[in-house]
Amino acid sequence: MDITELKRAQALARESDERLRLAFNTTPDAIAISRLSDGLYVDVNASFESLSGYGRDEIINHTSTELNIWENVSERNLFLQKVREKGFVTNYELNLRKKDGQIFPALVSSALVNLNSQEHLISITRDISEFKKAQEQVRLLSSAIEQNPIAALITDVEGKIVFVNKCFTDLTGHNISDLKNDVHVLFRPNNFSNSLMQQLLEKVGQKEKWSEELMIERKDGTQFWASVSLSAIFNLQDVVSHYLITLEDITEKKKILQDLVLAKEKAEESDRLKTAFLHNISHEIRTPMNAIMGFSEFLVDPELPEQKRKQFVEIILRSGNQLLSIINDIISIAIIEAGQEKLYETDTNLAEIIRLVYNQYLSQAANQHIELRCDPLLCENDYYIKTDKTKLMQILSNLVGNAIKFTHQGYVELGYHVEKEYILFYVRDTGIGIPKEAQGEIFKRFRQARRSDGKIYGGSGLGLAISKAYLDLMGGRIWVESEEGKGSNFYFTIPNRPLIISQKDDDVSNIEPTLSFKSKKRILVAEDEESNFALIEEYLSDLNVEIVRAEDGEEAIEICERQQPIDLILMDIKMPRKDGLEATMAIKKKHPTIPIIAQTAYALEEDRTKILQAGCDDYVSKPLSRERLIQVIRFYLD
Repeated sequence: MDITELKRAQALARESDERLRLAFNTTPDAIAISRLSDGLYVDVNASFESLSGYGRDEIINHTSTELNIWENVSERNLFLQKVREKGFVTNYELNLRKKDGQIFPALVSSALVNLNSQEHLISITRDISEFKKAQEQVRLLSSAIEQNPIAALITDVEGKIVFVNKCFTDLTGHNISDLKNDVHVLFRPNNFSNSLMQQLLEKVGQKEKWSEELMIERKDGTQFWASVSLSAIFNLQDVVSHYLITLEDITEKKKILQDLVLAKEKAEESDRLKTAFLHNISHEIRTPMNAIMGFSEFLVDPELPEQKRKQFVEIILRSGNQLLSIINDIISIAIIEAGQEKLYETDTNLAEIIRLVYNQYLSQAANQHIELRCDPLLCENDYYIKTDKTKLMQILSNLVGNAIKFTHQGYVELGYHVEKEYILFYVRDTGIGIPKEAQGEIFKRFRQARRSDGKIYGGSGLGLAISKAYLDLMGGRIWVESEEGKGSNFYFTIPNRPLIISQKDDDVSNIEPTLSFKSKKRILVAEDEESNFALIEEYLSDLNVEIVRAEDGEEAIEICERQQPIDLILMDIKMPRKDGLEATMAIKKKHPTIPIIAQTAYALEEDRTKILQAGCDDYVSKPLSRERLIQVIRFYLD
């Protein structure tokens, strides 16, 4: 019989069997064959030995139960039941145990086969520990991106958007379908062209970083500032597979930064202005002090001609008033800066205010050969309102004083109009005017308008700032209309709160200060400073008065008890042992009818209120004016 074909078939069968055996032994997946009837392993490959930790001799003719391979016996029984029902199970995930007791996740696929007329179970097992770790890492990364407070989106290399997180949707209002795979929609306000985007992609593809602050457009059309970063995602072959774009809303951060920059610039400007102010104040204080000190030395010369003596005295007095004005401005602005300024409203006669300001500056205007104008009816017709008299007087004085200073020819006019809700005051001049660009600056603290003529005008530069601060407190406002070279019109308003008051009989300013008393008067002067007492003594030398001195508050009380009668007391406020307020309260308890006139260097309205509340009948401010002092004394003694 010719058996050539049989031999060929047998050779092919052996070759096929060897290939199967080779594949069986070299595959990386663990393969095991067991009898279904008793569960005994009949064959395993090398990968199964490596995976389980058992040698071939330990596995063959033993069951998985004997080797304790299954972590959960119930899970094993369920798995076998499914195999019997369907004949196979694929990719069944469960936990197995190695020889050393280590539990690991596995993916098992099994099928029933008939070998040698018996049913066997062929199982392929794969250790998925690394896969599980990678899967968990992916889950963590995905969760981190999804829950990240920074908006993120991922595109493929074609620019197709494949992922956006919740923060991105919340921030922009866009989801993937809204963007229609077009990432350029986000950058529309920045005119990002396709070519520019391609350049950016090439840059990050070379593992370079790119970030920029850009304006981003939301779905509703509104825009916000965002810090945008673009980076490439590389696969295992180090080839770009995706791009990650992150957006962080920095609108508030930019605002804070801008506010900080603005605050820094404002602080630097404030420091610069204050430095300039200090230099200016130093000059303004030293200038009159130089005149006072210098011309005072000439006065001690007994051979100085009388005409020059009078001239030098006028200079000293004028310089002293200038110095006092500067000091008052410094005190006022310090109180305003500290937020301590308050209103002290009293019954105020506008006719009296206008008359006082007019008379105050009449001689100064005449000396500069300009006319000071005022409607005579405003000075004669009484009109009473409730307001802060001191502040109103200072505002008008600041405006009139400035107008005279900056007017070289023509006139300065002051007045007011009574409206229903407010009173409008005005000060007009034909002076040098104020440039348009400087008109918004002159009411700010420590600023003076620069003049095109280059001339330097004296002053602290605080008068208008003080006036504006007072008017803000009083419920009024101030503004200017001016043209350079053609003069200025200053206007301000205060609330009109009219009062009906009978004819006043206590106008101290109407008292004639020059006449002496017909009968001798005894005046107690409580003053601890020798120079101040000497000045008062000289002021009162022609009044037919006897002066008794107390050097402190305690002595003033004792003198009032010892010597009677005391017709009037001039009480200094700041003294040793007992101050003037304590002494006044003690004296007024026993001698309520004795007039007590406080003499004080305190400039605050609050201090003056305390003086009157302590029992003083009136006060005069230091530096003392002889005319004012004598007027007050005569008012209370006549």
